[in-house]
Amino acid sequence: MPDFLLPDKSIFVLWFIFMAVFMALSRWVIGPTLEIIEKRRDNTDHLKETTEKLTQETKTILTQYEDAMAKARLEASQAREALVSQAREEERKMIAFVRVQNEEVMGKLKVDLDHQKKEALLKLKQYSQELARDMVTKILERKVA
Repeated sequence: MPDFLLPDKSIFVLWFIFMAVFMALSRWVIGPTLEIIEKRRDNTDHLKETTEKLTQETKTILTQYEDAMAKARLEASQAREALVSQAREEERKMIAFVRVQNEEVMGKLKVDLDHQKKEALLKLKQYSQELARDMVTKILERKVA
């Protein structure tokens, strides 16, 4: 068998050096690096869980907010309708009250106008009688009773 196919005697020394370097690297480089990677993975998983929880809480709070706003809008609409209805009722009452007062004033004015009309007719009648007497007196040139 040729010599070049057989392992050299230095293979044992190389194997020993390889194992020593491998053990040193495993202990002081590869191990801490794997620990750092594992901690980062755990931290990332924890942050993902926290993010999912916060997202769910946000959705829940947003739904509660939207429900509260819808309820508030409904209550505000009902309150506005009640106020509008109350204002319309008060308007009707005021209009009815003003109409009654207007009718009373108009009634008083009609009575007063009728009274003034009667007085004016009476004065006109008296004046026409006096005028007629004066005319008769002037025409007949004597005083009529």
